This record gives sequence, C-alpha cells and structure tokens, in this order.
Amino acid sequence: MKKTICLFLALVFMILCACANVDENASDDNSVINSVSDDQTSGPDNTSTHESVPDISEESSEESSEEQSDVPSDDPNEGTSEDESYLWKGDLDRHYPDNLWNIILLAELRTWDEIYAWSDSKSDVPYEEQEQLPYMYQAVKWLNISREDFVRVNEEHKKFNAEHSPAVKEVYTDEQIEYMFGDYDENEIKQKLKKITTYYYNGRVYTVYELVFVDDALFNEMIEKGGLEDYSVLVEKYANGDLHYVYMLQKRIRGEDITDE
Repeated sequence: MKKTICLFLALVFMILCACANVDENASDDNSVINSVSDDQTSGPDNTSTHESVPDISEESSEESSEEQSDVPSDDPNEGTSEDESYLWKGDLDRHYPDNLWNIILLAELRTWDEIYAWSDSKSDVPYEEQEQLPYMYQAVKWLNISREDFVRVNEEHKKFNAEHSPAVKEVYTDEQIEYMFGDYDENEIKQKLKKITTYYYNGRVYTVYELVFVDDALFNEMIEKGGLEDYSVLVEKYANGDLHYVYMLQKRIRGEDITDE
C-alpha cells in the first residue's frame, strides 16, 4: 500500500513538472514572437532606416519650381515696353498693326457719309502709296478729328472691353495716339507706327513680299546700308503665318536664285 501511494505521488509530481515545462516553453515562444514583432514595427534598425529617408516631396517641388523658373520664356515680347507689346507676331501683308488699318472708331465721331468721302478721296492714289501711312492717321487728319475726342472714345472702348469678354472694340496705345496727333514728320510716323515685321528704308515702308521683288540696285543698297540682313532674321522671329516669302528674302540676300520659287 505504501508503495502504491509513493508511486502515485511520484506520478503526480512528474505530471506537474511536465506542465511547468510546457508553460515555460510557451512563454519563451511568446517572448520570441513578441520580440520579432517589436523588431519589425519599432526596432532600432527600422527606426534608423525610416529616419534616414529624407522627405523629398517639398525638395522635389522646390527643385521643379526652380527648374521651371530657369526655363527661358519663348515670348519674344520680354523686355519690350507696354506700348510695344502689340507688335508681337505681326501678319506679313500690311505695313501697320490692324488697329491702325481699322477706322471703325471714327464712326462714333463722324457720319458714315463723311467717312465715305474720305475713302473716295483716295481713289486716284495707287494702292501701294495709300499703304505708306496708317489709314487711321490719314483719316483723322482728313476728317479733322481732335486728339481730345479721339482719346475720349478710346477710353470708352477700353472701359467697355474691361467689362466684357472677349474684348471686341479697337483700342489704341498711348504711343500710337502720340504719333497720330503729335508734331512729327511722316518719316518719324512711319518708323514709330509700323509693324515690327515691316521694313523701313529711306522714307518708305516695305512688307517682306515687296522686298522680295524690289529691283536689284535698291536691294543691294538695302543690304549694304539698310540692315536688310538683320531685318530678315528679325522678321522670321516675329512673323505670324506662312514664312515662304521670308525664306525667299533670305535666299536672295545670300545671292541664291529665286526665279523658280
């Protein structure tokens, strides 16, 4: 009987020891699992790695902004005065800006019968001579338009355009008004009011089309004395539209044959 009791107690003791070992191993396993989990989420290595990665979003934005600001503008108006901004990208078929060709503003200052009378007065003048001075300049002189009246209507047009989109009424720059109404000779007026794509030489204005066909003696004189070669570079830069005649002009300046062009 005593042996049986002793064996029973020994068995119980062994069972208790085994259970204790299992709990200890489980605790150790959990410690390992928790340690690994901690290492993956907040361990020193990961923390160090996270801190070492720079925040590049702001730097990239700043660098991109700096790169964009360093890119030169394609707008060739940079550096010109406000009154010269209308010169950008001129058509090649007229000597003067479109607003100096359009005289519709004068209908608010004179009757259409008076305006038609001015137009009829030009009927005997060759077209190439009619174009030597701006139509608006010729009309205000013939119709005896005062500077004050012209400026008043021009300001009304500016106000109208500012209140409506798109702007639909012709307006004129201070420089244009000055040279239409100021005390200047016709050569000054031509040089100051012409398009940037118009060539001026010895009292006359020329479109690029006209330059292609001027006689050889005058053409060579323009090259030698009138800066025609520089003009041919400028007109290519500022021209709006077909450059065919610009290239013909450049070829003629280089002495190439353009008869088959």
